[in-house]
Amino acid sequence: MDKLQLHYVHELDPSKVYSVNRRTGKVSILSASSLSARQQKDASPNSIIVDGFATLSSVVGATSTEIVGTAGTTVTCPLGSQTADVSGFMASTVSRDPTAGVKDGQIIVDNIFTTQAGVNFSLLKIPGGARNPVNRTTIQTLHTGNCGDEQRIQSLTGTWPPLRVDMVVDDTSSMSNELDGVKAALASVITGQATSQRGHSYELISFKDAPQMRLPNTDDASAALAAVQALTPAGGGTDCPEDSIGALNLALTSIEADEDSEAHILFVSDASPKNGNIDDTIARAQQAQVRVNVMLSGDCATTAAAANPAAQAAAVSSRAIFGRLARETGGVYFYLPNATTQQYTDALKEIFDSVAEGFTELSSGVTVARIEGPSGYERIFRIDVPASKSSLRVVSYGGTGNVSLLASRGSVPTSELFDVKSTRPGNSETLQVNNPQAGTWFVKVVGETDFAGVSLLPLVNP
Repeated sequence: MDKLQLHYVHELDPSKVYSVNRRTGKVSILSASSLSARQQKDASPNSIIVDGFATLSSVVGATSTEIVGTAGTTVTCPLGSQTADVSGFMASTVSRDPTAGVKDGQIIVDNIFTTQAGVNFSLLKIPGGARNPVNRTTIQTLHTGNCGDEQRIQSLTGTWPPLRVDMVVDDTSSMSNELDGVKAALASVITGQATSQRGHSYELISFKDAPQMRLPNTDDASAALAAVQALTPAGGGTDCPEDSIGALNLALTSIEADEDSEAHILFVSDASPKNGNIDDTIARAQQAQVRVNVMLSGDCATTAAAANPAAQAAAVSSRAIFGRLARETGGVYFYLPNATTQQYTDALKEIFDSVAEGFTELSSGVTVARIEGPSGYERIFRIDVPASKSSLRVVSYGGTGNVSLLASRGSVPTSELFDVKSTRPGNSETLQVNNPQAGTWFVKVVGETDFAGVSLLPLVNP
């Protein structure tokens, strides 16, 4: 730790393997990017295999009554004389459970070539499952293996509950670019989750005049990608509205039966709903604590009037309906009419990222410090602005590099769609919105170059 200028085990980067030569004391760092193509192919979400030296695992899951964690270190040496060790803790993120605490592992396999150490944890699961914040749990484990003069150390961190994404997608004939965007964004997300220590699952529902369950909820990422890739834009009703609310309610019915996942809905359409009551759907989503994230690419209130002025009175504005759905469930909202496949991909990637990482909540007058990232990195924040405020002001300052700021009400800003932006050289940026509309505002920090040590200060003035 002294050689790495670190003070605590939790400061070890979980994406790195720390190698120590016990004879010389030299410390080196290995990472997944340094593995050969074969080794990268063999690596699984919960293990990093480096030169056949060690296999690590750290998994947290749940039964009907408990949240359980297991961790292990397996070391194989061609010449024998290997050792393995694992230790760690699992605890509620709300209140640490003393019955779990810190535990040291035990040797469970030890022969001439292989040694394996393992450790088990358990916490009582409080009624409510994933919807009860007391059940949110973190497992952190430290893995050590020795083979000859070399010692390797890695820290792994996992969380419970797993993330669940229900994709509710319009697959009518007008949705070609949007579906290509869904496919590209999901492929990117699944690739990025290869080293994630949090479980993920997916469900796919498509709709035209009626919803269709394409893929029930599964943690098989390849099956999810195959199901999305199989979507083909075709057919649909003769009218513009589609049964989108029926499809959303089908997803909610499935989610309501799943107590052990943190669920989100990704909704993609270019049409307004023709059936159902959006008030009931919003109430169900709020009750199940589901964020509905919306990417909308059309509005029947416009297209119906163009095709048939007499239908205008019956046409419901998709922007009004689904913008409200996203806003009142805490989701992300994009309205991108006539966009390119790449623009749809970028927007959907923003939604997937928000599901995986969440947004940092801002409070007026409270500084967020030490923001950093590489060139091109984007960090998204959200702040709720009450009604009748005179201004919203967000400033960034300090640190090194060059960042830009963008902000939008009700949806995550993009380089093309934003309400206000600041792109001066350096890190001193200011966003000013006079008499801002009430609601949720999203603020995006964009790294124009590598940046570090940046502070962000929001101010909502009376």
